[in-house]
Amino acid sequence: MPPLSRSNSCVDIDYTLRRQFNKSTFRPQQREIIAAALDGHDVFVQAATSFGKSLCFQLPACIDHGRIDASSLNSNTPTAERDRINQDLASGHPRIRLLYVTPELCSGDSFRRRIKLVYEQCELARIAVDEAHCISEWGHDFRKDFKRLSWFRETFPSVPIMCLTATANPTVRQDLLKTLGLLEQPGRLKSFVMTAHRPNLHIEIRYTKDQDDDRLADFLAWIRSVHERRKADPRKAELEAAGERLDNVSGIIYTISRDECESLAAALRDEGVGARPFHAKLTKETKEQTLARWVNNEPGYDVIVATTAFGMGIDKNNVRFVVHWRLPKSFEGYYQEAGRAGRDGNASFCFLYYSREDLQRVQSMIRKGNRDGSNWEAQAKSLQKLALYCEDTTACRHAQICKYFGESETPKCDFACDWHKDAQGLQRRMMRGLADEEWVSTQAEYGRTSLTHTRANSLDTRFQTCNWSSNQSPDVAPPYADSRSIPETHSPIADSAARIRTRISARRRPLRKKTYISYLPSPSPPYRIRAVLSFLQLSIFSPTNVHIENYSPPPPSASAIISSPQHSMQALQAALYRTSTVAASRAAAPTTRLASIQRHLSSTARTMAPITKETDFLVIGGGSGGLASARKASGQFGAKALIVEGSRLGGTCVNVGCVPKKVTFNAAAIAETIHQAKSYGFSVAETAPFDWSTFKTKRDAYIKRLNGIYERNLNNDKVEYLHGWAKLTSRNEAEVTLDDGTKALVKAKKILIAVGGNPTIPPTIPGSELGTNSDGFFDIDTQPKKVALVGAGYIAVEFAGMFNALGTETHLFIRHDTFLRTFDPLIQETVTKEYERLGVNLHKRSQPTKVEKDAEGKLTIFYKDAEGKETSEGGFDHLIWAIGRTPATKDIGLEEIGLKLNEKGHIPVDQYQNTNLDNIYALGDVTGQVELTPVAIAAGRRLAERLYGGPEYSKAHLDYSNIPSVVFSHPEVGSIGLTEPQAIEKYGKDNIKVYKTNFTAMYYAMMEPEEKGPTAYKLIVAGPEEKVVGLHIAGLGSGEMLQGFGVAVKMGATKKDFDSCVAIHPTSAEELVTLK
Repeated sequence: MPPLSRSNSCVDIDYTLRRQFNKSTFRPQQREIIAAALDGHDVFVQAATSFGKSLCFQLPACIDHGRIDASSLNSNTPTAERDRINQDLASGHPRIRLLYVTPELCSGDSFRRRIKLVYEQCELARIAVDEAHCISEWGHDFRKDFKRLSWFRETFPSVPIMCLTATANPTVRQDLLKTLGLLEQPGRLKSFVMTAHRPNLHIEIRYTKDQDDDRLADFLAWIRSVHERRKADPRKAELEAAGERLDNVSGIIYTISRDECESLAAALRDEGVGARPFHAKLTKETKEQTLARWVNNEPGYDVIVATTAFGMGIDKNNVRFVVHWRLPKSFEGYYQEAGRAGRDGNASFCFLYYSREDLQRVQSMIRKGNRDGSNWEAQAKSLQKLALYCEDTTACRHAQICKYFGESETPKCDFACDWHKDAQGLQRRMMRGLADEEWVSTQAEYGRTSLTHTRANSLDTRFQTCNWSSNQSPDVAPPYADSRSIPETHSPIADSAARIRTRISARRRPLRKKTYISYLPSPSPPYRIRAVLSFLQLSIFSPTNVHIENYSPPPPSASAIISSPQHSMQALQAALYRTSTVAASRAAAPTTRLASIQRHLSSTARTMAPITKETDFLVIGGGSGGLASARKASGQFGAKALIVEGSRLGGTCVNVGCVPKKVTFNAAAIAETIHQAKSYGFSVAETAPFDWSTFKTKRDAYIKRLNGIYERNLNNDKVEYLHGWAKLTSRNEAEVTLDDGTKALVKAKKILIAVGGNPTIPPTIPGSELGTNSDGFFDIDTQPKKVALVGAGYIAVEFAGMFNALGTETHLFIRHDTFLRTFDPLIQETVTKEYERLGVNLHKRSQPTKVEKDAEGKLTIFYKDAEGKETSEGGFDHLIWAIGRTPATKDIGLEEIGLKLNEKGHIPVDQYQNTNLDNIYALGDVTGQVELTPVAIAAGRRLAERLYGGPEYSKAHLDYSNIPSVVFSHPEVGSIGLTEPQAIEKYGKDNIKVYKTNFTAMYYAMMEPEEKGPTAYKLIVAGPEEKVVGLHIAGLGSGEMLQGFGVAVKMGATKKDFDSCVAIHPTSAEELVTLK
């Protein structure tokens, strides 16, 4: 019998379904989707969890060959299996017929090369992208590597693509199809968008009262009631006849932390519920055992308590409930996780415990996980929709879900949600739960969750109380008479807020008791007033009986604008006054009051003045120097400090400088070690594949962790942090524009300018913008085959060495015959010569004149060579300008307040970091002094000591002489003190003596002569005592070696001191104490 041909015939499809997947029938639309795929169409599938989307690409892979080799390639794939897969792909005719691979690996050059071979042999049948919503930047789970999957259509235009997702609204759907290039040929694309409605799921929101509310007791009561129903006849008889345990109610509880997974599972087991934790920190064996026993319904494994990573791809039909113990991070995540219940079509339950505490916690997690700003808007919008969904008591849950995903038809619910079951009861539970919740919101984005609450009957005297008395001036009346001054109702996802605790006590008219609204100010703005007024437990009251305690004024936001303290109090008074119009009696219906309050608060708010904050020490700039100064001032000396930063904390060093650069240097050093390993007897290839994309992902993650550490350190030292951009309006005031465009006015006794600088791109060279500056190095997603760098400073030299060591063809354009020209001539000559030996293409005495890009995106650099002739070099994937930095002093109001700048835009300062204004200081790159991170940190600490440390620190300042510096070039360079020309100029040629040596480090002893790197040391001494005034080293380990010698030079060591130190043998460092 001839082999089956690829066909969309029902016979082939149905036969494969029965034979391969042991299923008798398709679900609606599955057959049509598979047929479209087999006909060569691009296919988009959007269907709810439990639809069976994976079958839509698995069956076409099996239809020709029956049982096939299916493999998975990811970061956890064992090395032997990975090698087998890669060798199979490299053959061009792989035995593997279905390969699961992560998007991150798809972005790697090595994988792409192999898959091209498969395509060239006509062996690539189709490409399936699961969880396709991750492609769109508007998706809730956007990942950059998913977006790079567009490479498949660009490279393999004839290969059909299938996209599958359960959670894509119309915007996400359009964006992902456009990104993958599936809209370019509309007739080729077949879309199948199924309803999001799951009629067998009973959906319910349960409102918790406060952070100590006992959710465990509530859940136990429910699960035990289910067990009791199963034990009652006739259900008991049915289950026993089917061989099922009476307590076998399989379910999933989702929470957001591993610790809570463990503690909750243990608590459930203590109560007799067979629960097991499942999270990433468990061993592979434990996870596999737990999953297998849960799927097989074994005793003690009825409930999985898991983080959100659990459940994808698990085919367990009889999950009877899904509980969200905490609020998920997105609407889509909630829907997808809840959809894992009831895959068999039988009735199942989905509960979500909701509190605004959880809302703020999740918001904080999202912010901390998106410090680079990527996808924040989409995630915040999705979380906002989920919060509104939870707090909406006016519509069917199923209808709200379908509406979110763009469906126009209202689904039939059949009382399968809490609203249809008891709408009035739902409203009462929601109002009672949120009104009684101990706090509505907190400054969660800054990690502050341990504040206490001030009760109306026990006021903390640290906070200010304002009494609105009945004899108030008529001038105060307009705010609550003018509806335009009332803030809009705020959504539950307001960026941050003051904690609000409401206590209302009243009698029938006339009132004798006062109404209290207590604001517990968080240490860090911005604050927001939210729609808490929608949940006040109102009684009859008059606006003249209102006290506002513990008030910290919130700034305006997109939908709630509250400005100065006086204005804010008036606005709140007005809002409360309006609510009295719907509280005519104690019997007023809660729904009527709620609707009226929301209606009154929905007026468009007019823009008001920014909030005012006062501080002792305002630091503008969140780089290393500013952070160090603010933390020392506040944490050690108790000054009230506030720092403003509009980008990521840590400045250039942490984000696009020293730290990620050193990590990249480490990778380059490993590559060099692999190349040299054969000289030590290792049977290894001279090079090893380097996955730039994987490396970049891990490096970026490391930097994000550091950003979070910096923010926690500010919190620990009680430094207030505003994420925004500051502009000085006077010598003691700055206006800060926050993320959402609102303003905050900060008054400060002393101000530090530490805004750093920015790398430059030459504006006069045509096409220079086709390149990037040195910051752009860290945004390069894939390793370039050929790269050009322009510059002779340490940044250009470091980048050139790293690229070259990692296998990129590297060209370095310099204006003279050597680079690192601010260093000693020994350093210049040694490292320049070594770069030439290592294969870096040096274009000496060159001057770029023009840059052009060809049709393939390659760059050509036109330049004048050493002889002044116009020439060019092309084929560059990237061009990096590393020609210097300019101070970031524009647009921050310096000159407007009378602060002097020099001709280059730097702020001149004296040895104490003083500017020409007696209360304003500057440090770091913005001053044009030594542009090194440790220098800025040291200067910032000395400044804080002088300003706030008392008399003993009155003369504290940084000594800018003898500052050690290293360059992570190849080889490394270390330098402290004067260069030889500087020493001659200062002391005279006859008054200095130079000791130097060139030798081969022991590390190279096993290598061939042409593979040995240089080591060169120089010691410069002055005067008859031979005081060491300069030390310069180039060679392996110089970066780590310099610190100790730097201390010696700083202490005034002499050559005799060096000679009297016993040498450490065998090391390169011993040469410095044995020089003759």
